[in-house]
Amino acid sequence: MGEGAQNHVFLVKDDSGQFQGEYALKRLKHIDKIQRLETEIIARKKLDHSGIPKIVDYDLKNSPPYLVEEFVNGPNLSELTGKVSNNLIESLRHFVGICKVVDHAHNRNVIHRDLNPKNIIFDKDTYSYKITDFGICFVQDPETRERFTMIDERVGTRYFMAPELEQGRIDDIKPSSDIYSLGKILYWLLTGKIVTREDFMSSKMNLRMIFGSVQLERVNRLLESMIVFNPDERFQFVSDITKRIDAIIPLIEKNYNVIDRYIPQKCNYCGQGLYKTIAEFDPEKSEEPNYFYNKKAAFSSYGIEMNNYFRQRLLCCEECGHLQMFILDPQKRAWQPNP
Repeated sequence: MGEGAQNHVFLVKDDSGQFQGEYALKRLKHIDKIQRLETEIIARKKLDHSGIPKIVDYDLKNSPPYLVEEFVNGPNLSELTGKVSNNLIESLRHFVGICKVVDHAHNRNVIHRDLNPKNIIFDKDTYSYKITDFGICFVQDPETRERFTMIDERVGTRYFMAPELEQGRIDDIKPSSDIYSLGKILYWLLTGKIVTREDFMSSKMNLRMIFGSVQLERVNRLLESMIVFNPDERFQFVSDITKRIDAIIPLIEKNYNVIDRYIPQKCNYCGQGLYKTIAEFDPEKSEEPNYFYNKKAAFSSYGIEMNNYFRQRLLCCEECGHLQMFILDPQKRAWQPNP
């Protein structure tokens, strides 16, 4: 079938008849990398998920060593981007499926460390993704804290690995390392492009700008908690990602406005015009000369009575004149500028 950096891969059948159908045999190319094969077997024995191909046989003493796993009928994500679905909602649901596989591994104390499009295969038979290649994963026994992974080897695929993996900081390896890679994978799934941590919010790489849809800002904000240098500033659990996506999918489907001061907001009444800020009040500035009276007059000119104790913003549709009034809670992100 082909070969990777460490293995030749063959499509095989079981002549004994014990196992029916086709399987993939991975045969080690370099005996000095046998620990990778051992690590993969240890990890895969701990995992039991339909999104991870099962190992049905292996022999570490054979020359060369090998393992046999379920064959996944389909291309990997790097070959498939843009061909499964061009629909944002469907792509997000596919991504949730990928996340649930990774979450299962994390719950079994297995951190993949090499999540990238080539290790995620689309199964045509089940119309779902499966994750492979656990050869450099991080496995730790929760009781003894014993690690079953080489720690002196550079790991991961350059464009998708977390910064702490790139720098070899073994003590920083946590589920958040995979979460960083998942952020890069989500961007790839939507665009077919590799994005750097520094560029993903630039005008050229910003998803909202690329697709010309305000709704992609919701995905941008998701990525802001994934593609981050500091592991502590990312989502700490993959389940947090799936919960967030489950929450934003209905908002995207119903085309609700995205709350952001600097994103044009379409009028909820006429559906044609855009809202423009026409009056705004911040009580912390009320001591400035004439500030209070000028702002009160601005609100009153539109027939609105200003509250003296809360930050407020008044919007008006440029097309039909529809008014929207907001009380701004400083503890929430709503209407705050992006970092």
